[in-house]
Amino acid sequence: MSYKVVILKAKPQALKQAEQFLRNRQWQIITTTNLRDAIAAVIQKQPEFVLIAADHPNRKARVLPKLIGQAFPVKVIGFVEASTNASMAILQEMGLEYNVFPPVSGPAIERTILKIKKDEEKKELDRQRAIENGTYMPESNSGTTSVTGEGFNSAREMLARLANGDESPDEAGFIAGSAPSAAGPAIAVGANSDGQVGGSGGDPAANAANPELDDDSNNPYASSWDTMGSAVTPGATNSEDSTSEKGSSRKRKDGPIMEHGPIARKARKQPTYKQDPANYPDRESLIVKGTQEALEQSVLITEGDPNFEEVTSATNVACITISSPRFSGYLVAALGADRKIDDEFLKSVQDRLFSFLRANGEKIDDDNGMNLKLEQVDFEEWAIAQANFLRKSVHGTNEIAMAFFPSKETETKLEQSVAENMLKLGIDELHDDVPVEFDLYIYLPSNKKYLLYTPQGRKLFGAQRGRLRNKGVTHMHLRKDSASQVKRYRAQVYLNEMIGSFKRGGGSGGKKAA
Repeated sequence: MSYKVVILKAKPQALKQAEQFLRNRQWQIITTTNLRDAIAAVIQKQPEFVLIAADHPNRKARVLPKLIGQAFPVKVIGFVEASTNASMAILQEMGLEYNVFPPVSGPAIERTILKIKKDEEKKELDRQRAIENGTYMPESNSGTTSVTGEGFNSAREMLARLANGDESPDEAGFIAGSAPSAAGPAIAVGANSDGQVGGSGGDPAANAANPELDDDSNNPYASSWDTMGSAVTPGATNSEDSTSEKGSSRKRKDGPIMEHGPIARKARKQPTYKQDPANYPDRESLIVKGTQEALEQSVLITEGDPNFEEVTSATNVACITISSPRFSGYLVAALGADRKIDDEFLKSVQDRLFSFLRANGEKIDDDNGMNLKLEQVDFEEWAIAQANFLRKSVHGTNEIAMAFFPSKETETKLEQSVAENMLKLGIDELHDDVPVEFDLYIYLPSNKKYLLYTPQGRKLFGAQRGRLRNKGVTHMHLRKDSASQVKRYRAQVYLNEMIGSFKRGGGSGGKKAA
């Protein structure tokens, strides 16, 4: 499994071998010696783990664990680069639950993170059983919702001040007024769900010139994090170019998907279809034409080499939900080399498609496109087997494929919960053994509190759902600002079930793509 990790280290050349070891495990790593850059990375990307050097020369690094722990659902790990008594004393004073002691190696970091995951799973299982048995007693409201979310907002404001360059307060000033350290997964209803706060730690272009950043990172976000949306094939190398008998194919794994500036449109080599659309003259429809036009009007056409990365195996896709009297389903897009599709391109396609459909009399519900993570599948083969249609073009140096998968139900019914900022959904709307894309709560009428039952990213197992049903639980609850994630969850579940059917050879769920 791949993890996102931010490392704030004291010296630029420290932990080089450890970083490479973790990257070879296909972990997503960003390292810096600059305090503001580290905070900006945490705010913008919300990694799962943050490693902080206790012997960092900036004394404010010592208060980061408390602020980060209060502001984001992230585990902070301490370490020291110098095995001196002074460094070890600082590490002890930070009071972190998990530390890595010198020499700090890649395997040591990996063991620590895997231990954290194992401990969390055990705690979560024990907590869920206690909730089901009615014996759960939250400590300091850990795992319950707070209506105000003042502690979280305060911590985020202080992080934003640091990221924006305000280093005037001393350490006591940063700690003063902050909420008590969160020992558990305390959740603030109404806190910003995407974790964004004012200020991003400076202009990334300015950060690129910072000499304190790693030598192999021109920009801590562009070079290290731009690749995170792409699935990495085990054993793959980072070679810049590769050749085949058919010619060169650019294997760029970093850099922008869309380049802004003048666009020169010209005739170029286009991808071929395994199924000739001319074989399906009666299958053309309004949505097919609209998708084709929106796609061709949105793709980036560049001068130069017409070769492109083909769409093959895909896990990172973008999705537009279509809901109208005539059409209901998911328009799914995949990019060559399994790259993540940028939001600007997706919005361009959606706006043009919806305008086309409305101009032709369709009543389309407005919705935002979303990025999905699917089971690995040969996208074109899957689309040909189960989609209503498949259309392809070239976007920059990557092939782009779009396929429409019909679904009668694209919406999950959400109802108002007891609290103003909470919603509820039927327990039957959830699926067994599938990670949820939002925090799931149980409501306790006796004390009017919500207990966090399944955190975002964790699976709700069939046995758990069965026990809840047996105890009379009919609904689960979620924060109102997580409503969009319910749509993402439903789409991923539906499409992954179709992929499962396709892999088993069933081929059900749609018509052969035109």
